Amino acid sequence: MNLPERIPTEIIQLFSPAEAWDYRLVPYDRQDGSVLCAGEPGRDYTPTEQEIEVLSGFPVRIETIPSDELSRLLNQYYRREQARQTSGATADRNRIGSGQGFLVELIGQAFDEYASDIHFEPYEERCRIRLRIDGKLIEKYVLDRGNYASLANQIKIMANLDISERRLPQDGRILYHRGERKFDLRVSSLPTIYGEKIVLRLLTRHAELLELANLGFSERQLADYSAAVARPHGMVLITGPTGSGKSTTLYATLRRLNCEAGNILTIEDPVEYTLEGVNQVQLKEEIGLTFGAALRTFLRQDPDIIMLGEIRDADTAAMAIRSSLTGHLVFSTIHTNSAWGSVSRLRDMGVHPYLLSGTLILCAAQRLVRLLCPDCKREAELTATEREQVYGENPAFESVAGHYRPAGCERCYYTGYRGRKAIYEVIPIDDALSEAVREGRSDILPLLRERGITTLRDSALELFRSGQTSLDELLPLLRE
Repeated sequence: MNLPERIPTEIIQLFSPAEAWDYRLVPYDRQDGSVLCAGEPGRDYTPTEQEIEVLSGFPVRIETIPSDELSRLLNQYYRREQARQTSGATADRNRIGSGQGFLVELIGQAFDEYASDIHFEPYEERCRIRLRIDGKLIEKYVLDRGNYASLANQIKIMANLDISERRLPQDGRILYHRGERKFDLRVSSLPTIYGEKIVLRLLTRHAELLELANLGFSERQLADYSAAVARPHGMVLITGPTGSGKSTTLYATLRRLNCEAGNILTIEDPVEYTLEGVNQVQLKEEIGLTFGAALRTFLRQDPDIIMLGEIRDADTAAMAIRSSLTGHLVFSTIHTNSAWGSVSRLRDMGVHPYLLSGTLILCAAQRLVRLLCPDCKREAELTATEREQVYGENPAFESVAGHYRPAGCERCYYTGYRGRKAIYEVIPIDDALSEAVREGRSDILPLLRERGITTLRDSALELFRSGQTSLDELLPLLRE
């Protein structure tokens, strides 16, 4: 029997958690009006089949799988009986409808599980709640559609949003303060055909994650980066796609540079972390407070260090260059696939190469890679095809035969992964690279190799070779 890699939610919800555990069955597909279920070997399911057909109105077809595999599926899809609610008589209905207890506990749970976002998604007959953990969404709760309106109103009240407005998107913030936990949540509501989809972004990280030494730099990369950010003026660019951890790197940098003798100004969209001693400005384009407009004012505020959340257009790029030329240290992010790609992107925005070569002191690219769960990862052999995909024809890796694959256990929520690590490509701009910027050269790989620069590919391969990540996480990085 071939089980699907991921059983659809609508199939899982055919059974309640209690029914799945009592029957020792996991539904995985529907065919010809029947529900296909995975069952336990040696168990007589004849009475169960009749009972399910009477209660639900649909017949079942049962195929057995090993007991340990069935237990894994039950834990994966029906892990907490109180978490998934598929019927009208739910244990949390009163709490959801009458107060903020459920919502407060949910936010606390998301914090404990290192989730970055909470998604509330209404559909025709139900609402599902998912947490984004290690970059992937994991379903935690399913509620009746009738309970969702009150829950959405609670969120909007806590975020100071207009509960009567359901036709337009809204944005707000919630301050979560329970015991020693105190952090902000960014709230975004989006009207859909079945109601408002709401996403809460947890704007918090544990304090130790804001230390540069803990982010994932290699020893040499950290030394190069630290030397660049210690300079009195110039521009440092962090590149990468959305969700690659660029903001965390910048905040960790500002935290290191924050001192009583310096004046640090930031313009951000949004302000994700609040740092004592740093003057942070929230972008408000609707009233004209853009990156460019803020930068013009910053130059009259006697700054030492300026941080722009992102260089989006030619005006912002020109102001960033001007700020670094006039004796300020400027940090910013830009969306490119590689560190050197930031040079081409700024040139496309109209920045003259001679200005860029005189201001850019370091560019870095980064990605976040999921780490295998150390409690359940399994060793496996690389096939000839996989070895070719990873190492190509490099004879240095002919002896590399093994790797680790994700398995799934209780501690990693049956994903096979637990935690993420940033990988970096750090390019300090020396005289030769500055000349390459001025000349507009694109073939700079030989120059990087001469300097022993570790690329994103090299960093990803090192994680793979050390058994920290999987082939599935590695291959997308190798194809960029």
